[in-house]
Order: sequence, then structure tokens, then C-alpha cells
Amino acid sequence: MRQWYAGIAGLFVGIVLAQVLWGSSPPPPPTPSSTSANESLSVLENSAVPNAREATAVVQDLQSRRDQALMADDAAALAELTSDGSPARAADTALLREMRGSVAVLNTEVLGVNVVAPHTWEVYTVQQELRLSTGEVIGPLAQRCTRWELAPAPWRIESTAECMNNLSQQ
Repeated sequence: MRQWYAGIAGLFVGIVLAQVLWGSSPPPPPTPSSTSANESLSVLENSAVPNAREATAVVQDLQSRRDQALMADDAAALAELTSDGSPARAADTALLREMRGSVAVLNTEVLGVNVVAPHTWEVYTVQQELRLSTGEVIGPLAQRCTRWELAPAPWRIESTAECMNNLSQQ
């Protein structure tokens, strides 16, 4: 019984670590006037500085694919979202190993993106729900801001860190 509690405690630590490193969630439903992720992805590959709408589409795509990979326990799909040898790749590999297929539902909403520099974005998210395969539900958690360093064409996460002020988006 003690090992079971230690395992759950370890999983929770891994989940909190994931929130610190990325945040996670499927995107909110698209609105008819929004640019599709595919359109934004191609626009961004050719533009020097993305606007907030384009960057948000990229983040929603990456975040949604990450959530799906974590729920499916799919290391290959998760690795496609980060650059080879990057700190983000190492963190995701460790997280997936820690979780070992225990995530049943992962729902993190992307609230917005602030483009700090062409490849540095502040990503605002809120994890609405995390349901483990045991039935335990964690969330909703507080809104957070994570600074993403990205590599373009195709967009991949290099590293993530807490935003300096980590305050809510205006």
C-alpha cells in the first residue's frame, strides 16, 4: 500500500513538473473567424515576427498534440513536438516515463500568447482537468504563464520556463 501512495505522489510531482515546464491542454473550440492552425503554421514559417493570432494557432496545435500524446502514452508523437537534444525533449521523455500510461484525460486551455521575440513566446494556459486512469481528478489549476523558446519550420519547442512575473494575462 505504501508503494501505491509513493507511486501516486511521484505521479503528482511529475504532473506538477509538467505544468511548470509547459502547461498542457487541447485548444478551445475554433471560432469561424479564427485562422486555422495549418494556415498559421504555413504563414509563420515564412514570416519574421508572428502576430499573436498566428502564434496562438501554433501553440494550440502543439499543445493539443502534446496532450494527445500524453494520453496515448505515445513517445514518438511527443518527441515530434520538441527539438532533438533540447531540454524540452528531455523533460517530456522523463515525464512520459514517470506517467507510464496513467493519464486518461488531459484538458488544458490555451488562453493566449504574447510574442516577446520571433522565437520567444509567453504562453498563457489553464489546466482545466487531469483525470488519471485510477479515476482521480486533478484540477482545475490556476492560470499560468510559461515562456517558450521555439525552433521554426516546423515549429518545435526548445525549452520552457516560468514567465518572469507569471501574472495573469491582461
